[in-house]
Amino acid sequence: MMEILSGLDRGPVFRMKKTIAAVFGDKKAAQVYNECKALANREKNFASLRAAIKSIDPPVIPYLGMYLTDLIFTDEGNKDMLNGLINFAKYRQISNTIKSIKQYQLKGYENLQKVPELQAKLQGT
Repeated sequence: MMEILSGLDRGPVFRMKKTIAAVFGDKKAAQVYNECKALANREKNFASLRAAIKSIDPPVIPYLGMYLTDLIFTDEGNKDMLNGLINFAKYRQISNTIKSIKQYQLKGYENLQKVPELQAKLQGT
């Protein structure tokens, strides 16, 4: 979802009037697009996306960029050592982020449902 939204928001694609009209001419497609945009909003460190992910059971395909950002901020924003001792709080935060990512690998994705409208768009029919 994040990559599709990113691609649609790129200048060269957005300037293609006929393409945009074909994608967003349908009210249902425009509504889904707007819902996805709201969900993918980067405000408050992806608060909308985090809430949505917490509200559903795996399998979920997580947005890895969100978790990588968490890992970078945790690593760079906290010292390795505090008063000559290992900063276990930092490493606990890193461990919790990795556990969050790994939980999506515990269940298979064989129960995902097909979306005929999306398949038709991707196949050009």
